Amino acid sequence: MFIGHHVVALAVGLGLWNFILATIALELAMFFAGLVLYLRVTRAKDCIGTWAFCALIVFLLALYASVCRRPVCRRSPGWGC
Repeated sequence: MFIGHHVVALAVGLGLWNFILATIALELAMFFAGLVLYLRVTRAKDCIGTWAFCALIVFLLALYASVCRRPVCRRSPGWGC
Protein backbone atom coordinates (compact mmCIF):
# COMPACT_ATOMS: atom_id res chain seq x y z
CA MET A 1 0.00 0.00 0.00
CA PHE A 2 1.38 3.38 -0.94
CA ILE A 3 1.02 6.38 1.37
CA GLY A 4 2.73 9.38 -0.16
CA HIS A 5 6.19 8.25 -1.24
CA HIS A 6 6.48 5.51 1.38
CA VAL A 7 5.55 1.87 1.06
CA VAL A 8 3.60 0.57 4.04
CA ALA A 9 3.23 -3.18 4.47
CA LEU A 10 -0.37 -3.92 5.37
CA ALA A 11 -0.58 -7.00 7.59
CA VAL A 12 -4.02 -8.21 8.62
CA GLY A 13 -5.14 -11.41 10.29
CA LEU A 14 -3.76 -13.41 13.18
CA GLY A 15 -0.15 -13.50 12.01
CA LEU A 16 -0.26 -17.22 11.28
CA TRP A 17 2.02 -16.70 8.25
CA ASN A 18 4.87 -16.10 10.72
CA PHE A 19 4.69 -19.78 11.71
CA ILE A 20 5.16 -21.85 8.57
CA LEU A 21 4.45 -25.28 10.09
CA ALA A 22 1.27 -24.03 11.78
CA THR A 23 0.14 -22.49 8.50
CA ILE A 24 0.72 -25.73 6.59
CA ALA A 25 -1.04 -27.78 9.28
CA LEU A 26 -4.08 -25.50 9.27
CA GLU A 27 -4.31 -25.42 5.48
CA LEU A 28 -4.04 -29.20 5.23
CA ALA A 29 -6.65 -29.62 7.97
CA MET A 30 -9.05 -27.36 6.05
CA PHE A 31 -8.30 -29.25 2.82
CA PHE A 32 -9.05 -32.63 4.39
CA ALA A 33 -12.16 -31.28 6.16
CA GLY A 34 -13.48 -30.10 2.79
CA LEU A 35 -12.54 -33.45 1.26
CA VAL A 36 -14.47 -35.34 3.94
CA LEU A 37 -17.52 -33.10 3.49
CA TYR A 38 -17.41 -33.56 -0.29
CA LEU A 39 -17.07 -37.34 -0.02
CA ARG A 40 -20.02 -37.55 2.38
CA VAL A 41 -22.32 -35.64 0.05
CA THR A 42 -21.38 -37.00 -3.39
CA ARG A 43 -20.96 -40.41 -4.96
CA ALA A 44 -19.14 -41.29 -8.16
CA LYS A 45 -21.33 -42.69 -10.93
CA ASP A 46 -18.70 -45.09 -12.23
CA CYS A 47 -15.11 -46.26 -11.89
CA ILE A 48 -13.78 -43.38 -13.98
CA GLY A 49 -15.29 -40.84 -11.59
CA THR A 50 -13.65 -42.53 -8.62
CA TRP A 51 -10.19 -42.73 -10.19
CA ALA A 52 -10.38 -39.22 -11.67
CA PHE A 53 -11.25 -37.81 -8.26
CA CYS A 54 -8.34 -39.70 -6.66
CA ALA A 55 -6.02 -38.35 -9.36
CA LEU A 56 -7.27 -34.82 -8.68
CA ILE A 57 -6.55 -35.16 -4.95
CA VAL A 58 -3.04 -36.51 -5.64
CA PHE A 59 -2.40 -33.68 -8.12
CA LEU A 60 -3.60 -31.00 -5.67
CA LEU A 61 -1.48 -32.39 -2.83
CA ALA A 62 1.58 -32.62 -5.09
CA LEU A 63 1.03 -29.04 -6.23
CA TYR A 64 0.71 -27.88 -2.61
CA ALA A 65 3.87 -29.77 -1.64
CA SER A 66 5.80 -28.14 -4.48
CA VAL A 67 4.68 -24.69 -3.33
CA CYS A 68 5.61 -25.42 0.28
CA ARG A 69 9.15 -26.37 -0.77
CA ARG A 70 9.69 -22.94 -2.36
CA PRO A 71 12.03 -20.68 -0.34
CA VAL A 72 10.47 -17.80 1.54
CA CYS A 73 11.28 -14.38 0.11
CA ARG A 74 12.43 -11.93 2.78
CA ARG A 75 13.64 -9.17 0.41
CA SER A 76 10.60 -7.00 0.01
CA PRO A 77 7.71 -6.18 2.35
CA GLY A 78 5.25 -6.12 -0.59
CA TRP A 79 3.55 -8.80 -2.63
CA GLY A 80 5.96 -11.45 -3.87
CA CYS A 81 9.69 -11.17 -4.41
